[in-house]
Amino acid sequence: MFARQQLHSKFIYFYGLTEATTRVLWLGHDEFFERPHATGRPIRGVRVWVETDGELWVEGPNVAGSYLDNPEETIRRFPGGRLRTGDYFEVDGDLFNYLGRLDGVFKRFGEKVIPERVESALQSHPDVLQSLVTPEPGPGGEVIPVAWIVAQGEFSDGQALIRHVRSRLPPVMVPTVVRFVPSLPTTAHGKLLRRVPEPPPVATTEAQVSQTPDIADIAAWMRKALAERLCVAPSTIESDRHLAEYGLDSVATADLVAVLGEKLGRSISYSIVWTHPTLDALCGYLASEASVAGDQPLQAQPWTPPTQSRAPEAAVLISQLERRRLQLSRAAPEGDGRSLWLSGEADGDFSPDVFRTAVNELAARHDVWRSQYFFSGDTASKVILPSVSI
Repeated sequence: MFARQQLHSKFIYFYGLTEATTRVLWLGHDEFFERPHATGRPIRGVRVWVETDGELWVEGPNVAGSYLDNPEETIRRFPGGRLRTGDYFEVDGDLFNYLGRLDGVFKRFGEKVIPERVESALQSHPDVLQSLVTPEPGPGGEVIPVAWIVAQGEFSDGQALIRHVRSRLPPVMVPTVVRFVPSLPTTAHGKLLRRVPEPPPVATTEAQVSQTPDIADIAAWMRKALAERLCVAPSTIESDRHLAEYGLDSVATADLVAVLGEKLGRSISYSIVWTHPTLDALCGYLASEASVAGDQPLQAQPWTPPTQSRAPEAAVLISQLERRRLQLSRAAPEGDGRSLWLSGEADGDFSPDVFRTAVNELAARHDVWRSQYFFSGDTASKVILPSVSI
């Protein structure tokens, strides 16, 4: 800013590493002020990309290729002659944005917390001189972000800092604990060391932050995740409509539950999709304290074959393969058009109770075992039961 206003000069901003001759990305003078969060675009002759874990890789004539007398580190940092920077980036159109060091990123509720972003938000507060954010085990074993603060004067209002960060960042990045310290650890050159400060804190604030995710945040994620798996627009996912009506099958459900568990940072029971079968019900449960304490097991209900010939309102249209099977069963009722046969051998003693439990668990996981089919004229449809038992 001084260079532009006082010296009437222009400059070019560079990002680089010693391993890449200190030049990898560049950003022009005007762009620096127009896009303050951008780091730059690749210099000529250099290929740059971001891997799925967020790490920036570099390939080109500027990459050193090895470390002197350090073959182990060379193999780790220069695979195939390319450079793993260890920096966490995101792509923004034609520009790359630096977010922080990859080894400092940690997860909370399955979402990534980038300490540098939290520190930047903290240091935008006028009473914060320095800040450091570190992960720490919290209640129940989940990871929480802890903010270490060197404050201006006598300032020690941790709740004010929590509110300040909450207004700027997603809920998952808001510190749960704020500790005020006289100083933070640095190198001889004044660079911040990412480790827990040794001086005891002069004041500590425990944030009153729920350990459950925000219901609006989880609803937005769920709507997007469902839309991707059902190949529909997110806006078409109605919050009070039974998920089975969209054709959510057992494979898509298993994938959804696995990704959801990773997002929330805890094990999620497959059965909650059936015990909470609408978007509203599912998100409400996941955002409740009950879901953190433990998912409720699927309550199996006795099942009897349907007697009606007309599909109820909750039915969904069936696939082409299912339609062909039903047509076969109608043409040859004695055939196996809609029968699922199991056979196997038991090595040793056989326990009917264990076998019954195993089959019921399979039925809970795979909707084909819980499907009822109906005909209305020549139109076939089905209803997926929440549970069955044998």
